[in-house]
Amino acid sequence: MNGDDTKNMILAIALCLGILFAFQYFFPTTPAETAQKTTTTTATKQNRPVDLPDQPTKSAEKIKPRTVAKRIQIKTNKLSGSVSTLGARIDDLILTQYKETDDPDAKPVRLLSPSHSEQPYYAESGWTSIESEKDDLPTAESEWWTEDTLLTPEAPITLRYINKNKVIFEKTISVDENYVFTIVDRVRNPKESSALNLYNYGLLIRAGTPPVSSFFISYEGPLGYLDGKKHQNDYEDLIKEKKISYTTQSGWLGYSDKYWLGALIPDQNVEIKTNMIGSDKKDQKRYQLDYVMPLQTIMPGETHETTSHFYAGPKRLDLLDAYEKTLNIPHFDLAVDFGWFYFITKPIFYILIFFHNYVGNYGLAIILLTIAMNILFFPLARSSYRSMAKMKALQPEIQKLKELYPDDKMKQQQEMMALFKKHKTNPASGCLPQLIKAPVFFALYKVIFISIEMRHAPFFGWIHDLSAADPTNIFTLFGLISWNPPSFMHFGLLPILMGGTMFLQQRLNPQPMDDNQKMIFTLMPIMFTFFMAGFPAGVLLYWTCSNILGMAQQSYFLQTAPKGVPKPVKKSNKKSKA
Repeated sequence: MNGDDTKNMILAIALCLGILFAFQYFFPTTPAETAQKTTTTTATKQNRPVDLPDQPTKSAEKIKPRTVAKRIQIKTNKLSGSVSTLGARIDDLILTQYKETDDPDAKPVRLLSPSHSEQPYYAESGWTSIESEKDDLPTAESEWWTEDTLLTPEAPITLRYINKNKVIFEKTISVDENYVFTIVDRVRNPKESSALNLYNYGLLIRAGTPPVSSFFISYEGPLGYLDGKKHQNDYEDLIKEKKISYTTQSGWLGYSDKYWLGALIPDQNVEIKTNMIGSDKKDQKRYQLDYVMPLQTIMPGETHETTSHFYAGPKRLDLLDAYEKTLNIPHFDLAVDFGWFYFITKPIFYILIFFHNYVGNYGLAIILLTIAMNILFFPLARSSYRSMAKMKALQPEIQKLKELYPDDKMKQQQEMMALFKKHKTNPASGCLPQLIKAPVFFALYKVIFISIEMRHAPFFGWIHDLSAADPTNIFTLFGLISWNPPSFMHFGLLPILMGGTMFLQQRLNPQPMDDNQKMIFTLMPIMFTFFMAGFPAGVLLYWTCSNILGMAQQSYFLQTAPKGVPKPVKKSNKKSKA
């Protein structure tokens, strides 16, 4: 082949490597689950934790409790923590079935923390009005009274607050077997009192910007499904914009972490106003998501109540889908960011779940997915190999055409197209299977990266987490040498297996005639091993198995090649006898 073909080949390979490099750079595989320490400061009290109609927006501030609040313990099969009687907040929550790392002795994941902790993150609901002080409404510093000491799925709790006007505020909190709290806010206005004009509100406070893995492959930050649309306003947007408001009749809003979700779910049958608020005071960034219900006039002797829900747990798609149906929450599944190509990513996820339900191991599920994909693409792979073999056989004829028309590129192309047509060969058909497989590869990468199901999912042997990079390293002799090499020198056993199987698979392909192309193809497995060494082990497992199955397919194609498609002939080093 001439220099132009070599340049095109180099350009194509460079483009592939560039995509892989960009993928590794923008979609980092190092888990960012370690909590970022944020210094907090004591702020002043605010009477209005949410902004009211025609009122200036004010973010709720952290309140340092003046007294030790009583705590009501939360105990379920999946949650532990407590509810504070000071402000009646859900502000202490641990996900007992998930650990911070894959170490058996690791601590369970903490999702919510009180206002006086290092990283406050809590939910609150209640009542507010235009004249909160006059109406003597409970605030974040109000101590609620209760006889209950334990919140379980079988035993809800009720907290009470009675103001100077003898108005009774009640809050009943219940929790299900999973991760949803149901909050009923109730106001009993005594007969001797005057009419009350109140707004029910819910808010979710977070102090300090949490660490995020990547905004490119998976969104992390404030989001919600409001006014019939999904809205994502990241932490930087909220600090810049100060306040972003929406009006909606149904929906939800919350903070989406890589694997966890805290979401407010107001009454789905009334129109509400929602706010996403960011503030940066005294070097402390604070974020508030809230909603305000319509104005309610509660006459003397009347009782009024509202019901809302609060989800605090993992972004498990089956749970989100179930709550979407039972609680009538629109598009609750959008908390899991399947991206623009969800029509590929989501089916890949469901296929993995299907296989996992039968084999009980996500590594085996990935292998079964690889087998299924290779069976599905088998006709294309066969067509691709036959096309490559025909192109190999036509190389002498193509070279003659280039020598015959060295200065007439157009004539070269015309004659080559006639040659391809005569032999019923499409030079681009060899690339078709790879183009079709590429979306599957990227979809699998995204599924492994974002799915809570894949988090800390073990395979066998040394692979304890399919969502993380191979922990072994050839430069430490796979753990025999005790030292910590730099990240660019991290080459685990699985990446090496991937590169090795890629090299062997290339040897079964028709080899290029051009020496430069041969060198490039020889270096490709090394370059791919280098760029993909930090990819999740599940992705490398998929690629390695795909290479092995590809070699099996190619061996089969070699044995069953039809007449007219020459089989590659191995050169013999033996000299012919005289």
